[in-house]
Amino acid sequence: MRAASTSFEASLLPALLIGALLGVATLTAGLMLHERSAAESGLGINTTSGVTPHDTLGAFEFDSPAGLTLDRIMTTRGLPRRTLWLGASQLYGINDRKPKDRTVAYRVFSVLAAEGVDLGVIGLPNGTPREHLILLASLAPRVEPDLLIVGAVYDDMRHPEIRPSLDMAAGQSPARDVLARYTAGREILASRNQPEGPSTAQQTIRRKESWTQRSEAWLTATLEDTFGFTTARKKGRGLVVLTLLELRRFFELQRFRWTRDLSNYRVQIQLESYRGNLTAWEAMLELAERRGIAVLIYIAPRPADFFPYDPEGYAAYKRDLHRLAKRYGARLLSIEDAVPPQYWGEVDITFGFPVRDPFHFKNAGHELMAKALLPEIQRALQDGR
Repeated sequence: MRAASTSFEASLLPALLIGALLGVATLTAGLMLHERSAAESGLGINTTSGVTPHDTLGAFEFDSPAGLTLDRIMTTRGLPRRTLWLGASQLYGINDRKPKDRTVAYRVFSVLAAEGVDLGVIGLPNGTPREHLILLASLAPRVEPDLLIVGAVYDDMRHPEIRPSLDMAAGQSPARDVLARYTAGREILASRNQPEGPSTAQQTIRRKESWTQRSEAWLTATLEDTFGFTTARKKGRGLVVLTLLELRRFFELQRFRWTRDLSNYRVQIQLESYRGNLTAWEAMLELAERRGIAVLIYIAPRPADFFPYDPEGYAAYKRDLHRLAKRYGARLLSIEDAVPPQYWGEVDITFGFPVRDPFHFKNAGHELMAKALLPEIQRALQDGR
């Protein structure tokens, strides 16, 4: 019986392999046929990109790295004055989009263009202040804007990463030369140029180590090279921590799923990431002040009925922005309540049921956001610095 069973399993093996290959091919074909841009990933349920070429002046919204060619495109349009707008996916994501829907950026661009003002918009998915600093350092010397508009989104303060296209741009001129003048810029440049080997100071310390320390280091290195001892120990320790975190998350999600009690749910923002991005905010404002660029900071709209962040942390964030804006002579505008709850979309954040999307809204929300922003943008352009 055992031999017959083994023979039967062996005869199934080719069929299983063929089935697996067909499955992979089907999945690949499906992904190719339903390709979604990186800018649209994570936008929420039924929220898609509303980037649309302008009726008369062509394309006007860009994602990295296309935004780094913004100066050439604005030169082609030939409008006498220029404004640069740095924001996130809220600028282009439209929930329940219809063919005639238009983004807030399209609406603002249309009005300003009629007044002789060009608007270069870069909406980065989860764009952080550190990334906006790189973009500003690269574009300011070439675009030479009269006004800089920057959207302030509390959630973006938790991301320390810099996407590869902008990390590459940071190391190129003119961004590299501009970044080197500021603390946040030097930190960005240093993080992408970490030395691979030990420093001179480390080598000096190593020469002063005792025989016992050297023998222990040799033994540890030998065990790592032979058996992967250190790596396994680190992985094991990390696995334990991650398992505990996943268990906690699992039980929290079960409570949310069955009770639908989201009152205590909070998105965590690490202090180190927050500080790094706040330093980048200051560098942006200092850079703009040095170049004579007027600045308008707006606190982005957010839904009043579901905003999963620590209220005290959010209030401190707004105080920090107010302090920096006052120091560098920037305008600070709060439009956080510009879009009522009924115009926001939904998102699935693994609760097991959709909840209010805290970032993206419908066409009516884009219209309301444009109406809230436009008068202040026009005043800033009129007053200059």
